[in-house]
Amino acid sequence: MILLAGGGTGGHVFPLVALAEAFAHVVPEEEIRFVGTAKGLEARVIPARGWALETLSIEPMKGRSLFGAARGGMIAGAAIVRAIALVARLRPRLCVSIGGYAAGPVGVAAATLNVPLALLEPNRVAGITQKLLAPLAKRIYVGFREAVSSPSGAGGVRVWKKARALGVPLRKGFAAVPAPARRDRPLRLFVTGGSQGAQHLNETMPTVIAGLRARGVELEVVHQVGRGRAKAYEGAEVVEFVDDVPARLAWADLVIARSGAMTCAELCAIGRAAILVPYPHAADDHQAANAEALAAAGAALAIRQPDATAERLIEAIGGLYDDDAARVRMADAARARGIPDAATKIAEDVVELLKGGR
Repeated sequence: MILLAGGGTGGHVFPLVALAEAFAHVVPEEEIRFVGTAKGLEARVIPARGWALETLSIEPMKGRSLFGAARGGMIAGAAIVRAIALVARLRPRLCVSIGGYAAGPVGVAAATLNVPLALLEPNRVAGITQKLLAPLAKRIYVGFREAVSSPSGAGGVRVWKKARALGVPLRKGFAAVPAPARRDRPLRLFVTGGSQGAQHLNETMPTVIAGLRARGVELEVVHQVGRGRAKAYEGAEVVEFVDDVPARLAWADLVIARSGAMTCAELCAIGRAAILVPYPHAADDHQAANAEALAAAGAALAIRQPDATAERLIEAIGGLYDDDAARVRMADAARARGIPDAATKIAEDVVELLKGGR
């Protein structure tokens, strides 16, 4: 059995789902089981896909009052005890943790019971759970190559010798698609804040699109605003959710998006130029670190949300509209970082641990 621990958000859940699908092909004889919480996204996603989900009750400690943090600490301690009992009962051959509230107790339990532990760290900067588990892990798979070359290693812990930059596990369907020259057609613009949407982009882009059109910029715009947030505006096709993300990214010439690890990995897997507006309240400002890494590689423009005014976005989009070669260079730089088959690469590498590898 392989135990996959973590969840809470799509950025935690969907890489684990992609990895589970890869394990089904690489080691079909191994049972796959997930551990998360009853309140996270995993509670809906995992059972719907036919996998078993074990749940732990745990609450966050960071960013809470002293009383709330103390209560969360006591719950975490109790969760570790329950996690040890859970791991002892399931007796997995391997545990993979991606972070999230349930990941910490399960990772500690695995290490306590001598179950090999591997970490997935999709972001440029690791979260607190991954930082605490890093010394206990046999292997650490990072989504950003900078996490390997940095002197602080994966998220501030000197463990870079364990780190392998094999990418972020993605669902099937992602493959590199060269960016075409526009050849006098409208610029295809895809705006997305992910499944939950991005309020700042939702509020700002109508003004941006109107301003660009007033300047004579020809656009085809698809804007994913998030479930329950659909509000039509002139000059764009507004959708709540995009089912076929690879196809939509392949269609686009330019993407305006947040910079979660999944979004960055998907942009690079397809190879598309992007203007990234990091979510300013992300834990440890990790989205800004993600965006800055792609910007430094020439694969994106990174604009902090306070600076991402309508005027600034009009200027940035208009500049790439007028400079087709620059946009294609950005797309090529993104594609050079892409690892569409990361899930298979990681699954194959993890299997070495099952065979006693180091």
